[in-house]
Amino acid sequence: MRQRTLTQEQIIGWNQDALKDISVTLIGTNALAQFMVCTLTGIEVGAITLIDHTYATKENEIILVPSQESRVLQLEDLVKKMNPEIVVNAFHSHPHPYMCTDSSVVIDTTSSKYTIKSQQTIFNHSCEIDFLGILAGTITNKIRRSAFRLRDYERTISGRNTVENNPIQKKTQGNILIVGAGALGNYTSLCAAAEGFNITICDDDLIEETNKNRQPLFTLDESTGKSKADICVRRLREIHPQLRFRSIKQKAAENYFDETKVVEAQYDLIISCVDNAETRKYLNQICRTNRIALIDGGTTPFDGQVTTYQPDKTACIECQAPLVDNKFEKNNTNSCISNSHEPSVVYTNCVIGCAVITEAKRILSNSSPTKGQLFYSSLDDHPLGIRKTIQRCEHT
Repeated sequence: MRQRTLTQEQIIGWNQDALKDISVTLIGTNALAQFMVCTLTGIEVGAITLIDHTYATKENEIILVPSQESRVLQLEDLVKKMNPEIVVNAFHSHPHPYMCTDSSVVIDTTSSKYTIKSQQTIFNHSCEIDFLGILAGTITNKIRRSAFRLRDYERTISGRNTVENNPIQKKTQGNILIVGAGALGNYTSLCAAAEGFNITICDDDLIEETNKNRQPLFTLDESTGKSKADICVRRLREIHPQLRFRSIKQKAAENYFDETKVVEAQYDLIISCVDNAETRKYLNQICRTNRIALIDGGTTPFDGQVTTYQPDKTACIECQAPLVDNKFEKNNTNSCISNSHEPSVVYTNCVIGCAVITEAKRILSNSSPTKGQLFYSSLDDHPLGIRKTIQRCEHT
C-alpha cells in the first residue's frame, strides 16, 4: 500500500486502484477549485489537469500564498507535495477542448465565456466560502462513488448554475480557538481564515508522513516530525498575513490545558476538532462554565456531524449528543460519532470543517444557531441534513 494513502486503504470496501484510473480536469483556480485540488489529491485520483490564466492575489485564497505567481503553478506544486503519486499538469492559459480530451471528469468552477462544453461533467458555481468547501467534498465523494461503481453514474454532478463569479467579501469577525489540527482541524482552519477569523490552534501532536495527502497545511518539505499547531499557523500566516494566528502546543485535556488562560483570551467561540470523548467533555465543561460558545465537529470515514452550544440558546454539547468513552453508544443516533481513531477520508473532513464555519458565522453574526445536529453521510444520495437533538440542558 502507498504510504500517504495507507489509512484510507484500511477502510473496508475502499478501492484505491479504481481511483487511480480517474483523471480530472479542473478549470479555474477560485475558492471552489482550491478546495477541490485538496480533496481530489487527498483521495489520490490518478491524474489532475489544472487550467487557468490568473495570478494569486490577496483576496479569496484558500490554500495559495498571495504572490505574482500563476495560480495553476502554485496548485501544481501543492499537488506534488501532498501526493507525489499523482500525475499533475498545469496550463496557464484559457481552457481549450484539447486540454481535456483524456479526462474522465471535467469540473468547470468558472462562469467565463471560455467554458468548455463536452459530454463530460461540467460544474459551475460560486457562492460563500464555507458552502464551496462543503460542495468540494460532496463532488469528490460523487467521483469516488463513480470509481467504486456504487451506483449508476450519469456523468453529471450538477446542472449548470449561472450565479455570477463575484469576489467573496472578507469579513473581519471573531477571535476563535480551534482545538485539534488533524484533517478536520486543517479544513476548519482553512475555511475560518478565508472568512477573516483570527485563530488560535491548539494541538500537541506531531506531523507524520501519512498526514500529508489529507491535511493540506502540512505540505512543507521539512514539516514531518514538527508540531501540527506550529506548521498550521506558519502556513496560514503565509496565506493571510493580515490576520492574527497563534499556536498552543498542548493537549486540550484536564491537567494539561490552562482554563484560566482560555478565559482570559476572551475567545468569541471555541471549535472542537478532536477525536476522543474525554477532550470533548472537558471542552464542553469549560464552555458551559464560562458561557463560551462551542462548536463540535466529528467524522468517521464516510459520515460527519456538527453540534453547536450557545449559552441561553441551546443545550450543551454533552446533553445534545451524549459522549461515550472509548466506544460508540450504539443505541443513540445522536451520540458523537468520532470517539474512536478510525481512518480518515479527506472529503468528509472538508465538508464537516466548512460546515463548522457555517455555524461559527451564524453565532458571530448574532443569528440563531442550528437547533439540532448538522449531519453528512457520503453513502446517501441526499447527504446533508439536520438531526433533532435534546434541547434541555441538565447542567443549568
